[in-house]
Amino acid sequence: MLQHNKQRFLQLKALQLLIFISVGLTFGRSNLMAQSFWQATNGPYGGIVYCFFTQASGQIWAGTRDGIFRSKNNGSYWQSDSTLPVKGAIQAFIGDGNGLVLAATHQGVFRSTNNGDDWTDVSADFDYAYGGVEHFAIDRHGNIFANTGSEIIFHSTDQGIHWTKLRTDSSEHFISSLTVDENDVIFAGTRDGGILRSSDHGANWTFSKVCSTETAIQVFASHEKGLLFAGTVEGGIFRSADSGTTWTQVNAGLLNSHVLTFTQDMKGHLYAGTFAGIFRSIDDGETWGTLHSDLDDRIVQALAVNAKGELFAGTHGLGVFRSKDSGDTWKASRTGLPKPGINALAVNEKGHIFAVGSNGGFFRSLNNGTTWQALNSGLTNINISALLIHSNSQILVGNGGYYSGRDNGIFRSTDNGNGWTRVLTCSTDAEIRVLACNSKGDIFAAIDGQGVFKSNSQAEHWEYVSGSIDDNEVLSLAINRRDHIFVGTRWKGIWRSKDNGKSWAPVNQGLYSYGAIRALAIAGNNQILAASYQLHLMGDGIYRSLDNGESWRHLPSDGLSYGESVNCFFTTAAGGIYAGTNQRLRHLSGRNNLPRLDAYTLSLASNSSEQVFVGTAWDGVFRHERSTAVNDPTAAYSFAWGLMQNYPNPFNPSTTIRYALAKVSRVSLKIYNLAGQEVATLVDENKFAGEHEIKWTPENLASGVYLYRLHAGDFVETKKLVLLQ
Repeated sequence: MLQHNKQRFLQLKALQLLIFISVGLTFGRSNLMAQSFWQATNGPYGGIVYCFFTQASGQIWAGTRDGIFRSKNNGSYWQSDSTLPVKGAIQAFIGDGNGLVLAATHQGVFRSTNNGDDWTDVSADFDYAYGGVEHFAIDRHGNIFANTGSEIIFHSTDQGIHWTKLRTDSSEHFISSLTVDENDVIFAGTRDGGILRSSDHGANWTFSKVCSTETAIQVFASHEKGLLFAGTVEGGIFRSADSGTTWTQVNAGLLNSHVLTFTQDMKGHLYAGTFAGIFRSIDDGETWGTLHSDLDDRIVQALAVNAKGELFAGTHGLGVFRSKDSGDTWKASRTGLPKPGINALAVNEKGHIFAVGSNGGFFRSLNNGTTWQALNSGLTNINISALLIHSNSQILVGNGGYYSGRDNGIFRSTDNGNGWTRVLTCSTDAEIRVLACNSKGDIFAAIDGQGVFKSNSQAEHWEYVSGSIDDNEVLSLAINRRDHIFVGTRWKGIWRSKDNGKSWAPVNQGLYSYGAIRALAIAGNNQILAASYQLHLMGDGIYRSLDNGESWRHLPSDGLSYGESVNCFFTTAAGGIYAGTNQRLRHLSGRNNLPRLDAYTLSLASNSSEQVFVGTAWDGVFRHERSTAVNDPTAAYSFAWGLMQNYPNPFNPSTTIRYALAKVSRVSLKIYNLAGQEVATLVDENKFAGEHEIKWTPENLASGVYLYRLHAGDFVETKKLVLLQ
């Protein structure tokens, strides 16, 4: 994520001073009210699974984008392994069956000798110039081999404690896969379609070409009959019957040539995971058959077989699937796995809730979020970034992201999400950021990398309509009640069209920063909200326009902390305006009738009962609930504790500090320097619940950076301001 680094800028201005705001509770009132809280819904679940590791005990390990997950009950439930000292993607596993496990992450290699109860960092000997360890292999004598994507292979003879480099004498061949066969011959696949082979534990190597094209050897598999298989990025599958000396392409029946993983079951059947599902061969790779299931057209990048002969498939976004009948049928096995990022939420007139996720696809709940069903039939890419429930009941989604392996675009469903048809094709590097419609039913798509497109109400014909916008990197779009269209760009600020997209004009008066307008929204009373985010610019934050975009004001009460960026806006029926940020759900103005939620918030929606749903980056969907009535001294108030950023900032000669109290309290606002010397007292009195502000005009103080802190019971929040004399 992007991170602000304003502290370095501020340190150039002056010395730091300190403001303390201490708030003591003095009196309140007791009423009967319903407590308000957030309830996590049951999913939707997903998970990007990169690799598996199975043990004779039946325990299964899954290496995911979000760390290690283990199942002790054959995949029925997965639990996060919190013992690993780092977080992030697990790229490879290996073990010896006696408690030794090695796990490769982007931050190093970690070793456990007690089945993952404790881990030790053993990365000191690795060269990470080309990235982390991508593959492990082990021979019959316990020698372990690893590669980091370079031309170098690392070797350990002491169970992974120490590592030495094995030179392959082929500096031009970067390694993309690694395996050791039953005769201890080492095979290293290269990115240019070749194989490096060593029969003396890595002392000497020979290179041979497998593919005529420059395509990476992605994965190897050793068959029980002495056959060796190589899966490639674009050339499909190759087979060798002479220990890798010669190779033959064996793609009969294989409908996708991008092979990511292999496994073999107890019957000798071979399985290949590809960018478009799983394929099985029962005749030593001569022919391949499609295993039709929920995994059709899905990215399957990990396969494994347990001690019972059951198959496990790890997908890119849909978690784990399990088969007990040699792949004929598959059942989702992802309870406890990570949940996909929910990029957009919507509720139709029947109360059905729809969610679209990064690498998870389209989800539907018919019971208010209690359970979720993935519905991706016809979607060729499940990295969904935009969602629209049209007035004619059709549903549109837009996807994006390189990992689709095929063109991105917009898809339409006319049966409540059960099936999907492509209606617009985009380039592989484009992303549909927003889908919206006007009062006439015309549909507009904001596409990062291609501009703005428009279609009729049936989404049948699309036309490019943003030719006069000087930036095709469109990040946000909103349409007001007058059908005026506003778009936010990455570099050129905000543009407006009053004629349904025929012409556009920039509307940037008052914007401090013309970069990265990440979110736009139409709020009540014709307000337009915009969120700007750009590194190192003081104007970043939230802007508001009350005159149809003619001018913008940088809101003084946004209260965004450094590094905090806005992903979306939301207005409740009660008039409260909220921003979903990369840190929390933040109240901006109006009545605050939602409780605090500290979660990376990507999307919000509400149903006809005004119940609010929040989509998060890591924790699925939350639902706003109210419990049965209880005595609560804060019942008469809906405000939250909060300290807003002063405005203007930096300032001279005056600035305004705003803060919010959830209860009637005694407030003391004092200013101190870093030596602990009191330099001013701004407030020292009782204050009612709600928002308050104080204007401060410092006298006889030098320029400097100030810290001011709101202290109320257990709640503490600190912010910075800058005085320039």
